[in-house]
Amino acid sequence: MSRILNCGLSSAAGPFPVGTSPSVWALPDNGPQPRPVYNVRPLAEPGRMQVIFEDCVENGGVTITVNLSGYVEQAQHGSIPPAGGQNEGPAFLMVRGGVNPFDVPVEVLRAFRGNFCGLPFALPSFPGRPTIPYGQLFTPGWPCYYELDHDLGDRILTSYAAMGLTHFPLNAWGGSTQTVYRNYYPPWDDTRISTYTQKIWDAGLYPLHCVFPDDRPIVNPALDPGLVRLAFWWEDSTPITAPWQGHGNKFWVVSQAYPHALVYWHNPPGQDAPYVDPALWGGNDDGLNGRVWSYMINQSGVQGLLFQGEAWENPANSVANLQDFVDRLVHGKNGWPIAVGGVNDFEETARYTFGLGGSYAHAKELTHTIWNSIGSQLEGFGNGD
Repeated sequence: MSRILNCGLSSAAGPFPVGTSPSVWALPDNGPQPRPVYNVRPLAEPGRMQVIFEDCVENGGVTITVNLSGYVEQAQHGSIPPAGGQNEGPAFLMVRGGVNPFDVPVEVLRAFRGNFCGLPFALPSFPGRPTIPYGQLFTPGWPCYYELDHDLGDRILTSYAAMGLTHFPLNAWGGSTQTVYRNYYPPWDDTRISTYTQKIWDAGLYPLHCVFPDDRPIVNPALDPGLVRLAFWWEDSTPITAPWQGHGNKFWVVSQAYPHALVYWHNPPGQDAPYVDPALWGGNDDGLNGRVWSYMINQSGVQGLLFQGEAWENPANSVANLQDFVDRLVHGKNGWPIAVGGVNDFEETARYTFGLGGSYAHAKELTHTIWNSIGSQLEGFGNGD
């Protein structure tokens, strides 16, 4: 039995230029993988083109005619073979130009290589706001630079990639719900988050979306789920309250909004597991944290840990804490579940360089010391190596 294809279109990357054959891809919202587009055919009339899905073969393929604003003008309905041989209901097809996030293997996405705070790029501060120490890059502030100067925004992405870094943390909200990092940055237009996300993909980088604002678990409706492959939110001590799949479980909320994302917990410093009411989890015994993690991984889809330490206090403490997490989440010590995404040394020196006036050179030395000590057992890093 076939599922009927209801053709719609989303253009996160902006207009498709007539007369070219851009990299275009399609994602059924009820299927796990995108469907390639085999032909893009400009029409004689300026400003319109056809996108042809030649792998939709049962009814001779599917053709969508779009204008340069990215809106569907007409669609020929066809059908495609169902996933797993079953009818999964209507599929809404999204079409984009630019890099296809599904071309990046999951194993590569899990191997974090980033430095979201501290790179000495000599970036400007913003009028009427605190001076950004050393002009360092804080990646969630990147849209502010892009809106200030498109060329500057592009050069930041190019420079970041040129350093061999791949993972680029980015807030899904840009000021409509809260200030951007202690008011250092002006609000940016978070209705354009999908456009900005596609630019990061097109730069050869992997956006890591902080999907919630700090004060409540709401997702930005402007963020296209097909662009979200990595998701987290900043240091939440209570991301799950009870072993259920509902709105008290923020991991579940993210999985519903972004079904293709690899979801991680970013821990507050010194916290091994979310704080919960032990009465809801079988009692306050030595196995409590393991039970919470088991539900996070096995029932809530959590991939692993984005570890936060305070390396400037003592890097040996971070190494010891990371080793504890590796023993439990990688090797299953004390009955803990295995996290397929492992442990990443995600944040060590952001507060040190941004809030405490620490130097980039010393921050780099600290994170490098930690990586040299335990990096071979970790999936990756997010605040330099």
